[in-house]
Amino acid sequence: MAFGDDDLPFMLGPPLGVPIVIGASTAFGIVDESGVGLFEQAGGRPELIGKSVVVTIQSGTLPGLATGVAINVNGTGYLVRQYRRADDGGLTLIECVVRA
Repeated sequence: MAFGDDDLPFMLGPPLGVPIVIGASTAFGIVDESGVGLFEQAGGRPELIGKSVVVTIQSGTLPGLATGVAINVNGTGYLVRQYRRADDGGLTLIECVVRA
């Protein structure tokens, strides 16, 4: 079974997807939070572990998406570190950092 761009709103929406807000625009996306080693000791063991937050949305659903812009992910404020289109361009991956 093949999936197309028309299927993305259903795949990224609730119950898996959460609200992603930039300004007055809201889209739904899937959030991936994972631990990332920031500083490594000799032998490759992380000395400090941080949190990586990557949000996947349907491309074109958040006007105003830009590096450095404030983004609200399911009620938590972040800044867009960078973003890029994935694979065929139907999805956009947004790397977020905690807003200071």
